[in-house]
Amino acid sequence: LFGPKIKFNNIIFQCTLCPSGWSHRGCVQFYIEFDKEEMNNKLPKYIKSVTAYLVIYCKQIEYEYRTPKIFINIESAQGWPAYRIDDIKSCDFKSLNFGCYIELLRVEYTKDYIPVPLPNQTKLYEEFFNKTHKIAQKSQCEWKVDGKLLQRFRSAKHSQGFYSPNFDNDSWCLSCSPSGIKKEYDGKFCIALKI
Repeated sequence: LFGPKIKFNNIIFQCTLCPSGWSHRGCVQFYIEFDKEEMNNKLPKYIKSVTAYLVIYCKQIEYEYRTPKIFINIESAQGWPAYRIDDIKSCDFKSLNFGCYIELLRVEYTKDYIPVPLPNQTKLYEEFFNKTHKIAQKSQCEWKVDGKLLQRFRSAKHSQGFYSPNFDNDSWCLSCSPSGIKKEYDGKFCIALKI
């Protein structure tokens, strides 16, 4: 099932939902990928790669997955972890709301081609980059886990992760999987700093 499209001039992303799985049969999988049809099954000839920051989420199960991703060809895609299906199957939802946020971070051009700028533009994708964003040389964060969030930490299964509020001008967050990042690490507390 195809969802909304997100366009950055001629770079077009597509939200794709596979209710019965694609690479993981029997799982609901949600992806961000290039819209192959609108992009004629290829990246523009002057693009080597596209780097984006993604937030992929489902409101009903209160789950989100944040990651930077380098898309290197038309087949590149990024999905949320397929093993989240257990949380969906255990509830009798009338509907599910999947969503995504994409921030374009970088477009790497091929060495032998430089795109001709559009009138009044220095580069084809320049308008989409946040040039005002600055990261501090030093930063600190305190993430207080209590109440409902603490209860969710205590009942978390492996591969279930949580994110702190962003800090340092929305540059960083803490990612925590209280019962391990995947089945092989079941029961092992994991915390990481994410950009």
